[in-house]
Amino acid sequence: MAQKINLDKTKKSNFSQLKFLTAAIIISIFCLIIVSLMTILLFAKVSFQDKNAKITDQQATEPKTDSDGDGLPDQIELIYGTDPTKADSDGNGIKDGAQVKASLKNQE
Repeated sequence: MAQKINLDKTKKSNFSQLKFLTAAIIISIFCLIIVSLMTILLFAKVSFQDKNAKITDQQATEPKTDSDGDGLPDQIELIYGTDPTKADSDGNGIKDGAQVKASLKNQE
């Protein structure tokens, strides 16, 4: 009888440990997925900005055009990652030129 009670306790203890280990593995996998996604998004954003920031020699010597009339020349918009064809690239109601100027004043 005493052996049966000890076996029952051992089974419960093993089952409890198994549940804990399973939960720990699931949480670890979830954290790994989150970190991987954040890394991918970070590098995608950096790559996107780098791609748009490239200005050719021809663009640098062209007259400074402002296709969208927001106060930022198209070449500068490429550097800041804004859209040279939209006066308000992020749709917040403030023209890109005003936003960049305000940002530069805040950095002083």
